[in-house]
Amino acid sequence: MSTYDKHIKIALIGDAFSGKSTFTKRICYDEKDVIYNTTIGIDTSLLFMNHNDKYYKIQFFDTTGHLNFIKIVRCYYKGCDAYILFFDITNRSSFEHIKFWLNDIEEHLPPNIDETRPLIIPKILIGTKPDIRYTNHNFVTYEEAKDFADTFGLHYYEISCINDELNTLKKIIRNTLDEININNIKDKSKTTKSRYNCCTTQWCNIT
Repeated sequence: MSTYDKHIKIALIGDAFSGKSTFTKRICYDEKDVIYNTTIGIDTSLLFMNHNDKYYKIQFFDTTGHLNFIKIVRCYYKGCDAYILFFDITNRSSFEHIKFWLNDIEEHLPPNIDETRPLIIPKILIGTKPDIRYTNHNFVTYEEAKDFADTFGLHYYEISCINDELNTLKKIIRNTLDEININNIKDKSKTTKSRYNCCTTQWCNIT
């Protein structure tokens, strides 16, 4: 049995096949999944991590990128402590669609009436597959993605969920935790279940 101090909820947003599910499988289970199955609706994954003398339960909401499920996705905008937006560097349309996702979050995020949640919610931009950037003639350059991120006040990272070290991916989550007003989030300090089987996902312990 184990306990955690803070329960953090992070929504993963972006077009289908932009790398959201691959990211969660790698960071939560250290699985290098190269089978690209699209998410239908929402998948939930858990990560437990120590950071700055706190033990965190981090819940990822891996949302579908299909717009016919957009009403389901919008239900998960509420109550999150951070949003990570994904695009595929080799797929320019997924990058151009980030502005849509940003606007959709702003338009459908309800007023903050939960005093345990931060008033300013961090948003992170991630470009995936930089290792195969040049396989597509219409790839997104680092400079234009970084300029876009700076314009909208987003931190920008480029990652390969398959080839990057696990600690590289974990550092993004640690940086995100630093962006969240952690003091605004009440201590949970609940006893968790055993290591496996929460809803349809496994528990994972990464420190």
